[in-house]
Amino acid sequence: MSEKQFKLVFDGYWKDASVSKVPEKSGIYCVYTGTIDVLNQKPKLMIHRLLFIGDSDNANVSVQNHEKSGDLRKYIGDRQILCYSFAPLEKEFRERVKLALIQTHNPPGNPITEKKYGYEKTIIKIEGQNTLLKKEVTIEP
Repeated sequence: MSEKQFKLVFDGYWKDASVSKVPEKSGIYCVYTGTIDVLNQKPKLMIHRLLFIGDSDNANVSVQNHEKSGDLRKYIGDRQILCYSFAPLEKEFRERVKLALIQTHNPPGNPITEKKYGYEKTIIKIEGQNTLLKKEVTIEP
């Protein structure tokens, strides 16, 4: 393995009620808490906390499984909802990128890993709607 750069583009947020619209694609997904702020009759989604970073062959199925299991609901505060974001990524790189993001952001829903990052230097540039993710992540073993 060698140093590798990745670009993740997160396209929007899906709220609890619209998880069926998450793409049926391979990639990285994030789970957040959020609230809907109704200001001047215009609802605005406010993202509060990153809860979980996952990877999947089919993000739609994985997100719906999280929704059904309720395992992340313990992190939801008063009037908060779960929100999801997704960035497509090829299957062969998902684990590498997911681990780099988890070690950098340490979301409470991901198990803490004490093992060293098992890949060469990884640089991830993050674009799109990703309020709580760093715009660039660099991690080395």
